Amino acid sequence: MDEQDLATLNLVEFCGELLAGPYQDLPFEGVGVDELLEGRSNVPKRAPYDRHFHSNYMTGWTMKELRLKHRTHLGCKQLDFNRFLMLPTDVLYGIFEWLHPVDLYHLMQSTSTFRGVILNRTYRGVWKSSYRRYDDLPTCPEDVSEPQWTSLLFGPDTCDICGNHGALADFAFRKRLCCACTGIHVVHRRDIFHIVPDDPNHTLFIVWSLVPKSFRRGSTTYFTDNSVGHMEGHHARYLKKDVEAAVDEVEDFLALIEAEVPGAAENYQTFLLDTAAKCDKNNISAQRANEWAQGVYTNIFYEHQRLQQELLEGCLTRLVNIGHDLRDTIAAERLVFCALFRARGIIRVTRKVYRKIKPDIELMVRTKKMKRLSWERQNIVKSYYTEYRKTLKPEQWAYVPPLHQIFRDSLFSDFLSSKADPMAELSRENALARFPRLVSEFMDSQVSRLVLLLPEETEGAIAPMDSCARVNLATSVFFCKVCLDSQICGVALCGWTNICPHMSNSRPSYDFSKLYHMNLRFDPVGHSAACSLIRCLGLDPATTTPEHLDLIDARFFCETCPISSVRGVRGRKAFKWMECIAHATIESVYSWQLLTPEVTQFVKEHEPLFPPAEATAWGCNHCSEYFEESVSLPCAKSHVKEIHNIQWPVVGKDVIAYKHQFNLQQRGYASRKPFHYALEPPCQFMCKMCPKRPVYQLWLMQDLIPHLWRKHHVAGPRQHDHWEKVEITVTRWMN
Repeated sequence: MDEQDLATLNLVEFCGELLAGPYQDLPFEGVGVDELLEGRSNVPKRAPYDRHFHSNYMTGWTMKELRLKHRTHLGCKQLDFNRFLMLPTDVLYGIFEWLHPVDLYHLMQSTSTFRGVILNRTYRGVWKSSYRRYDDLPTCPEDVSEPQWTSLLFGPDTCDICGNHGALADFAFRKRLCCACTGIHVVHRRDIFHIVPDDPNHTLFIVWSLVPKSFRRGSTTYFTDNSVGHMEGHHARYLKKDVEAAVDEVEDFLALIEAEVPGAAENYQTFLLDTAAKCDKNNISAQRANEWAQGVYTNIFYEHQRLQQELLEGCLTRLVNIGHDLRDTIAAERLVFCALFRARGIIRVTRKVYRKIKPDIELMVRTKKMKRLSWERQNIVKSYYTEYRKTLKPEQWAYVPPLHQIFRDSLFSDFLSSKADPMAELSRENALARFPRLVSEFMDSQVSRLVLLLPEETEGAIAPMDSCARVNLATSVFFCKVCLDSQICGVALCGWTNICPHMSNSRPSYDFSKLYHMNLRFDPVGHSAACSLIRCLGLDPATTTPEHLDLIDARFFCETCPISSVRGVRGRKAFKWMECIAHATIESVYSWQLLTPEVTQFVKEHEPLFPPAEATAWGCNHCSEYFEESVSLPCAKSHVKEIHNIQWPVVGKDVIAYKHQFNLQQRGYASRKPFHYALEPPCQFMCKMCPKRPVYQLWLMQDLIPHLWRKHHVAGPRQHDHWEKVEITVTRWMN
């Protein structure tokens, strides 16, 4: 189905869900009418008819277009038909040739005299000339007369079987069937088992290519073609009597062939080819007619929508004139249009109609007004809070409560929930004076809450310490429930210095949403992994903080992970301590190996800067210039040099990575890629002939020997004299 078909399908659904109607009224197949009515007395004989389609809308639209096209400002006297019929026949037919087919159809229906004149076979050229002149209409098929085709296009929407309204022409069947009759007289391919129960070899399945097929899903809707090409057999429909007639003919031919009648097989093949070709022509003609009907429906819908939009704008203008805010009426326009005008099918707004719908419109406008006032007040509080945060040092911006926590304070909650209009003023001085106390209360409450999540044995081990110190231990590992539900893996929050920035962060577009990162859970796997790492370093888990581990900045291998190949290098990832804990929460099985100082130095000097220098994650640590939007590292350094006169800015002191902006990315948490260290063969050999370099260098043996010969002209290098072997991991390690 193309885009136009999809659009039309959606439009039809808005107008009473016409597509679903037939199936809701007749949810059964293969049951006779008499049997059905006897068994179920509450089943209606005729499906309910939607009020939006009370006539053949193609006729009305065509007549309207003709009126607009041929509108004249000259007066016109009433035509005397008696004198008109006295004109010579050739003159009459010359006039008729200029008429539209819908006009010819209406003349044919007006009087028996006109009917006899227009339907005279001698003057069939009148119809042909009319169709040639108005070539936007679907072409009349060769096996159908022009008057009959015109009747299909512009005739009344009455069912050919029961006379029920709501039955537009099906151009494939060349009939009008209402929803109820469609359920009785139209079949699907799966119904062949009811029509022909005894066909074990499926020889009669060929009849589907011999009868016209339709893809309509209702008696008042049109589709240009099959919506799902590869499921044609599922969506195609056929007239039951056509299928039965085709089955009888095919069975007759097969019987003659089985009786070995001379020429029966050739006649059967000729019959199949001729009938299939005729059926294909019929399907092509029906598809073109469906495209035309669909185009008419689309034009009607958009014209109807345009009229409703104009009426809506007039109603909203009235509300503005009586005192409603223009911003509120503009915001409510779409809601009023969909929930009121479209749902109720309003196409005229008289005084009576306006009085009836005015309360509903005002309710929607007031709803938008309250939402606007709420957002304006939230923005006022946000601006004051932003002003307060800018007074802090940039490295402290990530250690304040998120905005939604500020809204809960009584001063701000009363201001936000007030329905007064115009808005009551919020004192800037009172707000700025309130924020420091709120920050302190938030920190204390969150620390107390997190302490309660720690396990019993952890509390006993660190009982002499206060709550803040207990939460700030490296073994206090938590995970965020929101991040876990969003399948953002590898987030390990160790200690208060990492927990607080996470809770304070929120996406810029979700400042006032319910997507907050306050729901933390204690992570026992991360806790065990942290204890293992700390003991591996020879420290005490009961006293080690994240700052201690950051100062040591060691690197680790996970021995349980298999050696893998990355860009031709077979080895393992060298993790930082927090990356180890995040890795453990994913794998659940771990065994750490501590890298030696020499290898650790080599790894650090080959790790790229994180965040990357080109990433917009950096800012000045001396002012609030980049509070709203962080920049790249070169831009931040340039700012520090020019504004603060610091010629050599230090990363981490003068220029910092903004945690309050960089942590949350569109696709999850930004994560560093650990360095992949070569182990097969091992990279653990150091050249003793080279002077000390800024970048620590370790070699593979296969690369070291050519290096000694090429750079130092050493043909037979010896250990301890020309090169030295460096241990990769410390022999002391713990699980």
